[in-house]
Amino acid sequence: MTSSEQSNDETVQNSNSSAQQDVLILSMFDQITTQLTHCNTVNKALTTELDRYKEEVNDLKEKQNVENSFSRSNEQFAEIVRLKIFSNKCKKRIV
Repeated sequence: MTSSEQSNDETVQNSNSSAQQDVLILSMFDQITTQLTHCNTVNKALTTELDRYKEEVNDLKEKQNVENSFSRSNEQFAEIVRLKIFSNKCKKRIV
């Protein structure tokens, strides 16, 4: 084999190696793109679910506030009733 032929063979091998590397890089790029797309889809689904849970928490907090308010109103009403009964008893003792 002459040096010219050997040089041509090396050039062909180098270009084949470069082409194989290009194919490998493009394949990896496609895989990464697919993974990124999947991650974005999962992220959107999780964000939607998180928003739903936040809304549910807010609803529960609002319900708890209403129940607490109702409970305080009941306690205040019960105290008023006790005071009226006590007042009536005091009035009967005075009379």
